[in-house]
Amino acid sequence: MKKKMILTGIISKAAIAAMLLFGLVLMGCPTDAGDGGDPATVTGVTVSPATVVIKQGGTKTFSAAVNGTNSPAQTVTWTIVTTGVAESTKFAGNVLTIAAGESKTTITVKAVSTADTSKEGAATVKIVPSGTTEATIDALNGFLSDGAVSEVLALTAEGFADLDETALASVKTAVEAVLAAFGGLSPEAKALLGTEKATLDYLLAVIVSIETGGTTPETKPEALIDFIGETLTGLTAGADYTVNDGAKTADPSGTIAIESIWFDTMLSIKKTGNGTTTVDSEAQSLAVPARPAISGVMAIQPAIIGGTGGINGTTSAMEYKRSTDSGWTAISGSSVTGLATGSYAVRVKAAAGSFKSAEVSITISPFGATLEVTPAAVIDYVNEKLTGLTASANYSVNTIGKSADVSGTIAIESIWFGTTLSIKKTGDGTTTVDSEAQSLAVPARPAISGVMAIQPAVIGGTGGINGTTSAMEYKHSTDSGWTAILGSSVTGLATGSYAVRIKAAESSFKSEEVSITINAFTGTAETKPNAAINYATEKFTGLTANANYTVNDGAKTADASGTIAIESIWFGTTLSIKKTGDGTTTTDSAAQSLPIPARPGAPGVLAIQPTSIGGTGGINGTTSNMEYKRSADSGWTAITGSSVTGLAAGSYAVRIKATASAFKSAEVSITINAFTGTAETKPNAAINYATEKLTGLANGSYTINSSNVIVSDGTYSIASLISTSSSVSLSIVKKGNGTTTTDSVAQSLTIPARPGAPSVSGGVGVITGATAAMEYSANGTSGWTAYSGSAAAGTYYVRVKQTGSNFAGTVSGWVVVTVPFAIGDTGPGGGIIFYVSTEGFINTLTGETCHYLEAAPADMSTTLAWASSDYTATFINGAQGYTLGEGAANTAAILEADPDAPAAKACNEYSYGSKTDWFLPNNPEFALMWAAIGGNLNTSTFYWVSGSGANDKAMRMNPINCIQEIDYKYCTYNVRAVRAF
Repeated sequence: MKKKMILTGIISKAAIAAMLLFGLVLMGCPTDAGDGGDPATVTGVTVSPATVVIKQGGTKTFSAAVNGTNSPAQTVTWTIVTTGVAESTKFAGNVLTIAAGESKTTITVKAVSTADTSKEGAATVKIVPSGTTEATIDALNGFLSDGAVSEVLALTAEGFADLDETALASVKTAVEAVLAAFGGLSPEAKALLGTEKATLDYLLAVIVSIETGGTTPETKPEALIDFIGETLTGLTAGADYTVNDGAKTADPSGTIAIESIWFDTMLSIKKTGNGTTTVDSEAQSLAVPARPAISGVMAIQPAIIGGTGGINGTTSAMEYKRSTDSGWTAISGSSVTGLATGSYAVRVKAAAGSFKSAEVSITISPFGATLEVTPAAVIDYVNEKLTGLTASANYSVNTIGKSADVSGTIAIESIWFGTTLSIKKTGDGTTTVDSEAQSLAVPARPAISGVMAIQPAVIGGTGGINGTTSAMEYKHSTDSGWTAILGSSVTGLATGSYAVRIKAAESSFKSEEVSITINAFTGTAETKPNAAINYATEKFTGLTANANYTVNDGAKTADASGTIAIESIWFGTTLSIKKTGDGTTTTDSAAQSLPIPARPGAPGVLAIQPTSIGGTGGINGTTSNMEYKRSADSGWTAITGSSVTGLAAGSYAVRIKATASAFKSAEVSITINAFTGTAETKPNAAINYATEKLTGLANGSYTINSSNVIVSDGTYSIASLISTSSSVSLSIVKKGNGTTTTDSVAQSLTIPARPGAPSVSGGVGVITGATAAMEYSANGTSGWTAYSGSAAAGTYYVRVKQTGSNFAGTVSGWVVVTVPFAIGDTGPGGGIIFYVSTEGFINTLTGETCHYLEAAPADMSTTLAWASSDYTATFINGAQGYTLGEGAANTAAILEADPDAPAAKACNEYSYGSKTDWFLPNNPEFALMWAAIGGNLNTSTFYWVSGSGANDKAMRMNPINCIQEIDYKYCTYNVRAVRAF
């Protein structure tokens, strides 16, 4: 009976299909805060489908059922467990997308319950190539989901043998149907499900064996072609086969080599039966393609001597080798270059779907060179060059390598004169070889004779060259250029060495050079001088009027009186004096040696300095043989005694006067300095911020910022100088007495600005905005009290306190301090004070600093929903303030999005005690109210607060234990308004 049920299952599931399961669970609103019912429990997660096939670039929608008690939430989080998947393989909600280039063939995904993250369910995803058809995908998914297949696979041979004939035939039909569906799958899909298919093949053979009661046919081969290895693959290792009726045996890898006669034929392949229990299999027909053709490749021949060639018309699908080599080289482009001459083979490489081609033979031959043109050089006699050659070309002259210049010329070398040259144009070594030789006779240079020097007749005179002709030219030995000669002689030449030669002509070279020397004329010596010294005028006397002399080799000219002034560098030396020759017939005289005494030393005098500011000085230690002058004056004043007095401050010179036998002495410099006095001590004033004075000043006269000031008690008031907007810089100088002291160096001192009036306001028991750096006073002028965080009720003025580095600040306007509230007091709005903060907190809606929270005296008259009917599933941006002071901003955000939100609207429109700034509290604000006045709250149901929890849920508070929870926005709960001030 069971086997018949299996048969029925197989037949009913032969049609392959897939089904997606969806589940939806809704939550209800509890009505009693004290009894919310038993909590939901998650026991597991079921993912559908559990196994699925998706192709690359495809998508699949999954569903998950969260199992458990008390209707657990059905929300799950979808993730991919397998690591290393492509970045684009990912979930969007419950839809899985497989990347177009995903390399994984199997991945695992899971769904995790959001209500209990320890509970999850998984599914297996098998991935096939993007080219797989939708029909194949459907067949694969049906094959995997067909429960009957697993039941068939569970049967043994004995189990089949127990079936009656009708049941056995039905099972066979069902197995054949599944295998028929399998046969339509792509090769990738077959590889994915190969194990299941092999098992069904075996079971079908068992059924056939049972039906025939005899031998079983071998499994039909499914050979594949390995185009690169040129073998049949996918066969049973070591098994026997017939290929086109020829016996073959698969090697240990399950392959058989493809023979050359099989190319471009259809093979018939059978697995040979063992002759005992099996017979030959059904034949597999397998088409073996022909080798691909190759055409269009040709040799690239060398273009230069010794150059390389190549192969043209190639592609990256080809390879080549030298005929004598065994290995092949892959080709990467449309040609191969750099190949030496020789024979090569080219073929198309084997690929995944094609064999290698037949080979094409390529021959690369050596390059043949051309003979260069025989030279036709001509002699340029003027420039001594070979002309008519190819510009910049290479030649050999008498076997020596030469290069023509850019004008096609080669300079004639000295050894070539009077010889015959052999000239060849050299081959370029690439496409040409050396030319035939040109034979060219080069004449010798002509001879020159009969030229001689003409010598000068006066000192500095010129000479010349005699015996010349117009066919000659000359130059000074140190010159580079030549000058043409016009007649039988050349005159006007300075002394020196010259060269003369016959010029080059159209058909002859220039001659060798003849050297000519022109010598200078020598005159008579002048009379030796007899000069004397005049010590008063410091001159030489006894010289020839207006005559020229050299003194120590320096040129000098005597004046009309026959004198020359003695120079300072000559004192204390012996001079060599010569009379200079006239330059025509006379030369310099013999030298007169004349000793010049040294100048006497400067006298030992001293300056007399002034003793008071504006006083005069003088010079001490003088004698009557001295004289002095102010440095800026030209005339000297004789000194008559041992000192000079009454001299103003400045620089002076003093010397001993000249005599008949001695020069005046060297000068001594005397400096009389003006009396400057001693500078007063630099002030070192300090600021007393309490008295607003400068302290530490010595009594006396001062200038402070150019104003004259008298200090008598060591202090100076700066109250009038203090600015309320910026600092003030002071320059403080102590004035000198005008006789022995001068003004001191200035002291720079900065007076800080007075702090501005603080921005403060009144408060309840506090001065809002005041800090410990401030103080307050009832009259603003005296009786100041340091602020310590609180103040008694009253009216005050406030300022920044004076410190050791700052003045007391500007006084603020008056502020009012009122009496504070306590928790439980009736507030300004008629409600109950439930929170007090001395430091204050910020109402984020208004930006104000508040110190109190006040609750309405009672709940709203009815329970209310959190959102209006149109917004029960809408997330409210801005209603996520969960800290103290954000409840008012949450309420405003709710009403901006949902103007009819019942709970927030009721609080916003609430008016009590003439106050209209009531709002729906947030979680911490409600918690403070619960802690202070919990007995005033209704514990029979929950209270809404202003925090938005999700799209369809919001925050509620349990008034029994003050625990926050979330619930659907359409539920109705108690509402209590609060306000902050």
